[in-house]
Amino acid sequence: MIKQPYQDTTLLHFDSFNKQSDIKAFSTTRDKGFSHAPYSGLNMGPTTADETEHVISNHVAVAEAIERPRETLFFTRQVHGNQVARVDSLARPVPEADALITQTPGICICVQTADCVPILLFDAENNAIAAVHSGWRGTVQHILVRTLEAMNRAFGTNPAKIMAGIGPSISPEVYEVGPEVIEQVKSAFPHTWQQLLKPGISEDKAMLDLWRANHQLLTASGVRTYHIEIAQMCTFSNPDLFYSARRDGAKTGRMASGILLR
Repeated sequence: MIKQPYQDTTLLHFDSFNKQSDIKAFSTTRDKGFSHAPYSGLNMGPTTADETEHVISNHVAVAEAIERPRETLFFTRQVHGNQVARVDSLARPVPEADALITQTPGICICVQTADCVPILLFDAENNAIAAVHSGWRGTVQHILVRTLEAMNRAFGTNPAKIMAGIGPSISPEVYEVGPEVIEQVKSAFPHTWQQLLKPGISEDKAMLDLWRANHQLLTASGVRTYHIEIAQMCTFSNPDLFYSARRDGAKTGRMASGILLR
């Protein structure tokens, strides 16, 4: 990814998306911003306990960096599920969802993360985009597959023409999970789970590779490998750059990953 400083923030941009003139796409960092401890930096999470005016100021900073009004940043309430919502208007409320899709220019659909995997999708053929929040729960529920299916129904999207960016999130080197998660990963990926789970520090635990799991979901759905970019940036291991719920606990900030059609 390309690290780009702006006046009040620093954003990350996927190399592949940066070459596309029809979209703007980004992932935020915690660098700069207006929030105070324990949310110090650019907390983008409107559902955190941070001061509302601080979060609004952070949203303004990001909107100015992408040269759009703050009101164009579109968030919804995420519940670690697999619901996909279509966004056609900034004025229309969206129910709880962990993936947003749109074909409407000017709406920057965003997901919040603090270790979970943000995934951005671009269908240049039909001028359609998606933003997906995929933690371990969303991954085992195959939210990426549901998103691609929703884009196909709504916009005629062909996965073979999709470009995908897997953003900063917790890495397989540090993401240790317990028996409950292990069993669900084995059930969700019956033929490939051994590629996703490696021995953990404790005997009954394992290290989970969410990057590879979501890459598998994309390619199994028909997305070409050479159309997938993985940031390979670990939120847990970079405290100066990212928030991490696993590292800092529940009382921490959120990054945002967003995409819009120009």
